[in-house]
Amino acid sequence: MGATRFDVAVRALRGELDPPAWVENTERSSGVLLAALYQFPRSYCFQVVGRPEPGPSGGDGSPDAFAADVAATVAAVAQAEVPEGGVVIKPRMGGRYVSVSVDVVVRAPEIVEMVYQKLGEDSRVIMRF
Repeated sequence: MGATRFDVAVRALRGELDPPAWVENTERSSGVLLAALYQFPRSYCFQVVGRPEPGPSGGDGSPDAFAADVAATVAAVAQAEVPEGGVVIKPRMGGRYVSVSVDVVVRAPEIVEMVYQKLGEDSRVIMRF
């Protein structure tokens, strides 16, 4: 990081951010953009907003249970350990929703997209970014 938007735009115009020829380069391949902007492995913060309801793993529908499910999904897909203090929970809209942030070390940009896809399969998840 540290580059301004102008610096990134200039690098893109020079062709410095173009992926190798064998990599699919479309609007749907977010890994190309992440790989151009960041060096991997790196710490990445996954943020999820959802409804604290009982999920597929059971649970009582509490914000803590939802956050535990989100953290478990991120850890499993990223094949990374969530460090102590790596999960932050914030109630939203008077407790109707909960915002969960999970920090983990990600080895490759493609893993970020895989985590987001898996989180999107949970019916309780409203937004992921």
